[in-house]
Amino acid sequence: MKRERRRIWYCLLFAAVFTVLVFVSVGGAATYTVCSRGCDYTSIQAAVTAARPGDTIVVHSGTYYENVNVNKQLVLKGKDTGGGKPVVDAGGRGNAITLSHDGIVLDGFTAINAGGYPQAGIAVTSNYNTILNNLASNNELGIYLPSSSKNTLTNNTANSNKVYGILLLSSSNNNKLTSNKASNNRDENAPWYWACGIQLKNGCNDNTLTGNTVSSNTYGLVLADSSNNNTLTDNIANSNRYYGIFLCYSSTNNTLTGNTAVNHKEFALSTGIHLDSSSYNNLVGNTASNNGRGIYLALSSYNALTGNTVSNNQNGIHLWTASTNTLTDNTASQNNKGIWLYSSSNNNILKGNTATTNSYHGICLESSNNNQIYNNYFENTNNAFDDGTNIWNIPKTQGMNIVGGSWLGGNYWSNYAGTDTNGDGLGDTLLPYNSLGYIANGGDCLPLIMAVGGGVLCGDVNCDGEIDVCDVGLLQYHVGFPGDPRCAICTDWAADVNGDGKIDVGDVGLLLYHVGFPGDQRYALKCCS
Repeated sequence: MKRERRRIWYCLLFAAVFTVLVFVSVGGAATYTVCSRGCDYTSIQAAVTAARPGDTIVVHSGTYYENVNVNKQLVLKGKDTGGGKPVVDAGGRGNAITLSHDGIVLDGFTAINAGGYPQAGIAVTSNYNTILNNLASNNELGIYLPSSSKNTLTNNTANSNKVYGILLLSSSNNNKLTSNKASNNRDENAPWYWACGIQLKNGCNDNTLTGNTVSSNTYGLVLADSSNNNTLTDNIANSNRYYGIFLCYSSTNNTLTGNTAVNHKEFALSTGIHLDSSSYNNLVGNTASNNGRGIYLALSSYNALTGNTVSNNQNGIHLWTASTNTLTDNTASQNNKGIWLYSSSNNNILKGNTATTNSYHGICLESSNNNQIYNNYFENTNNAFDDGTNIWNIPKTQGMNIVGGSWLGGNYWSNYAGTDTNGDGLGDTLLPYNSLGYIANGGDCLPLIMAVGGGVLCGDVNCDGEIDVCDVGLLQYHVGFPGDPRCAICTDWAADVNGDGKIDVGDVGLLLYHVGFPGDQRYALKCCS
């Protein structure tokens, strides 16, 4: 009998627990509405207080004069019922909306008139939240994340705030900011070094910013005070007062890819992308145009600039007291100075860059030494200026160069008047090239010659990168057995070594003597001159 009663008691207990679980899972997913009349509540905070974790609160159009503190896991969704997004007006005191619990969704609100800094339109003091489609305006601080991590901010707008549009502060890490807009966050009465569109400050690490737009702020997008390992991709900085994208005060190991910085020219020092005292960053494929300075590195070392485009700036890429950086495959055109190294910018490597149609100099080195500059393309009225001790070529090394030749050595200079006498695509006369006397320490000893034959060396009829007896044999058979596919040559240009417009025994003889008596000017290949 006791066993039977125990069994019945266990069954009742199970049923009770099951009923509670069903109530929590079903009853906890309630939806409440908020509006001025005819809804469940007239106050957003009252709805938050009444709701249980997991509930949804739908707020209709209207202005709600309150400070909303969301202190449980809820979904708050603004609904446009004819009057736009619902507006939370803080009345100049406290945050308009505070997310103080993890896992909240805030979608479709306008937050205005928060109290003074550090009060914000939307303050996120917790983690794992989703903030999307909101507007923060007319606050000192629009959207604020203090020590808040793993949040997602998508398609929010922060404009006309006095100090910051969006601010991440003090170890706010692993957040994702996507397609947000921050504009006109500036106050002429505030200190000039404050207001900006988006800022990560005081050790905010491992955040991802993609497709955001910052425009007409005092500063655009800023990483400051040891904010490291962040990724900035496809963001647009437009017409900010000082700098479009700004990394400063030991912000390291950040990656900037595909960003666009344009129209920063209110002052001569206004800059598209500016690194100040920040090292070990990677800038890849960014565009900076119509700025005072396109990309500017000051007191910054060990950065890599690869494949960036700078055009129509006062100065394209400018290094000031910035050493041991690598500039590779960048394009600088239609600037005043294309690439400018100034004031002890030493030990940098510049290779594969293109500087064309810059009005003052393609490349200018002032008071800077021990830089290595090779395999670059210079086509400017004044290609170079160098008042220091720098290295303008590497030893002759096999490999495709920037003008299609098979050897690396120096740089391509549009006004180099020397000739290539041995067919290797490197200049052999009028050496060293010193840019009309503007290079103080020697110059380029291995200037590149444009490959007339589409990248093939003159005389290299088998296209193996060498001019040797194998080429002589192939050319002999080609002439002797015209049309035989076994004796096909690379190009007619490479084979017409005497430059008479025909490929015949005369070319075979000249190539034979050229290989047999290297350096003898009587047997120089004419297609190279």
